[in-house]
Amino acid sequence: MAADKSSVGNCTKDEDAPMTKPVAIVGTNPAALLAAYAAFLAGNDVVLLSKDDFSFQLDSSQFLRKPIESLTNEIPDGEIIYRTNGNVAEYKKKMYSDFTVERAPTKTSRSYVQNDLVIPAWNLEIIYPRLFSGAHPYITSIPNLDGKWLLENVNDFSDVIIAVPRPEICILPDDEYAPPHMFHQQNIVVSSEIQLAETNTIHYDGTDLHSWYKAGELFGNYFAEWSGINPPFHCFPDVKPVRTNCTCHPSALYVGRLGCWSWKATLDEIVPNVLNRLGAGDKS
Repeated sequence: MAADKSSVGNCTKDEDAPMTKPVAIVGTNPAALLAAYAAFLAGNDVVLLSKDDFSFQLDSSQFLRKPIESLTNEIPDGEIIYRTNGNVAEYKKKMYSDFTVERAPTKTSRSYVQNDLVIPAWNLEIIYPRLFSGAHPYITSIPNLDGKWLLENVNDFSDVIIAVPRPEICILPDDEYAPPHMFHQQNIVVSSEIQLAETNTIHYDGTDLHSWYKAGELFGNYFAEWSGINPPFHCFPDVKPVRTNCTCHPSALYVGRLGCWSWKATLDEIVPNVLNRLGAGDKS
C-alpha cells in the first residue's frame, strides 16, 4: 500500500506500518469513537463494527468533564452549574419510577453534586464531527452483528472494545432451563421543548414542583427528562442502564454507560482506560 496518513480525530497513523490484527470497536456512538481515537493513538490498526454505517445522534446532556490531549482545547468551553431542589431520596424515587425502593440503585448522579456546584466542561459537539469523519473510513457494516457473530470472529482481532448497548451482544445460555442474563434499566423520555432561563445549567428536581426530574441547557441545547409519565411535549424514548449480571465476552473491554450497562460509566474515563488496556497509558 502506498504511504498515506489516515486519522481518527486529530491523531494520525502511518499506513506503511506492518499489518497486524486490528482492534475491534463495536459501535459508532460517542463512546465507540473515543475508544477508537485512543486505540489509534496507541498505534493500533482499528476497525469499527456496526450494523449500520450512520452518524449517532448526540444526547444533548452529554459533555466532557476533562480535556483530551490533541483532541480538545486545554481551556474548557464553558462551566456547568448544578442546581438541586428537594433531597436525594425523593429525586431517586422520581427518577427510578420503574423500581421499588429496595431495587433502585442506592445512588444516582444527583448523589454526587451539591447545589451551586460549578465544574469545567468541554462541548462534545465540537469534537464529535471530527471523531466521526476521521473514523468513518474504518467503519465496517455487519448486518448480522450480535454476540454470536462476535464470538465466532473474535480471533480476527487483537482486542475487542464494546460500546453498543450490552443486551445487543449478550449470548443467552445454551441451556433452555438456565435463566437469561439480567439487564435492569429505567425507561425515560427526553424533550428539548422545555427552555429554562439559566444557560449551561443542570437542574435536579426531587420535588413535586416539576414533572421532570432533570432538565437544563448545555451549550445552547435544551433538555428535560421524565420517568413514568408522558409529558405534553414532543419526546423521544431513551433508557438509563442500571445494572447487569451479563458475563458474555469476558475478555472484551466494555466502555460507556451502554457498553458497561451502568449509570456510573462516563465518557471521560474511556480514553485513559483504552490507552491503559493497550499498554500506552503514558500517552493519556
